[in-house]
Amino acid sequence: MKRYLYGKNIFIVGILIIGIGALLIWHSSREQKNVTYSECPEAVRMPSDLSDMTITKSDDGRLTLYAYDTGLGGTSPEYMTYIQFEFGDSIVTDYLYPLSESDYICASDIKNDGVDIYDGAFSKILSQFPLSETETGYIIEAYNKASSIDGYKEAYFVKYIGGKLKKMPFEMNNGEICMSAACEYYIPDWYFTTDGLGWDWVLSFDKETNTLYMPEHTDNMIMTDRYDLYQYSNGKMRYVRNDAGYWLHPSLRDFQYLAGIYRTKSKLIRIDALRDQTYRYSVWPKSKPMSTEPELVLYGGKSGIVENAIVFKNGDYTYIVPEYRRGQGDDFGKVIIKHKNKIIQESDV
Repeated sequence: MKRYLYGKNIFIVGILIIGIGALLIWHSSREQKNVTYSECPEAVRMPSDLSDMTITKSDDGRLTLYAYDTGLGGTSPEYMTYIQFEFGDSIVTDYLYPLSESDYICASDIKNDGVDIYDGAFSKILSQFPLSETETGYIIEAYNKASSIDGYKEAYFVKYIGGKLKKMPFEMNNGEICMSAACEYYIPDWYFTTDGLGWDWVLSFDKETNTLYMPEHTDNMIMTDRYDLYQYSNGKMRYVRNDAGYWLHPSLRDFQYLAGIYRTKSKLIRIDALRDQTYRYSVWPKSKPMSTEPELVLYGGKSGIVENAIVFKNGDYTYIVPEYRRGQGDDFGKVIIKHKNKIIQESDV
């Protein structure tokens, strides 16, 4: 009987030693990862079906965003975005809420910051760029709609600080410090003005110059195709100047606002309103981007000569284009080229 009890005690002690050893190994591995249970965000489970999501990933692979429309909200959609990001040596999934008043963008950090969460957003990673030899900045775009016609985009500049993704400041053209740069715009007007080509221009990032392009502010939400440019300097995204888009040929970047883009079967035509109250006509082969030199540029276009149209003269040739896009005013609806007052080409647009 004593031998049995003795053997049983040895067995129990052995189990305890193994358990303590396993606990020490687990604790050591957590320390090696520099992640403690109290620091690590609570895990969020991703849906198994990602087919309806727009997925964007940073170039360094440290951030991935999964944005989708929940199907709720009607003409004012309720968007949601998941974020997967590096936390120590782990990959953590969380909800992304950049529109909150917190300095953080992940739901768990916003909650710990004591800030309420209201609106989600359809978010994408616009770009990343080096801040120093050891730091990287990320530009995140947050999109929302107040209605079917009111669009809203906001840009956030974030970086890792203490293992968390934190918003960094913007310095605006008036010197004001904000935690984002934003624009509101009238969706139908921009669609008609650009003939559906301008959605990627609303908020963009030139990777060659590490410059953010944000549409300039207008009181009536009508975009001009001119932009406030921001570049990183001394811990902030700072306003540097107002300019046209980098996707437009340099010779065409001096104008007041984009009046319209028209596409025929073979040509792409751009009409710009200039600061002297006249118009400029630029045309490319339809297969060429506007970053290339146009094949023809005309100045001195005037309205009021032909009803609801703008007229350009070039020797014996006359070019007539609409003054208003569909939905913006009385629709002229065509591009006409005349030679000595005889129509030689007419295209519906």
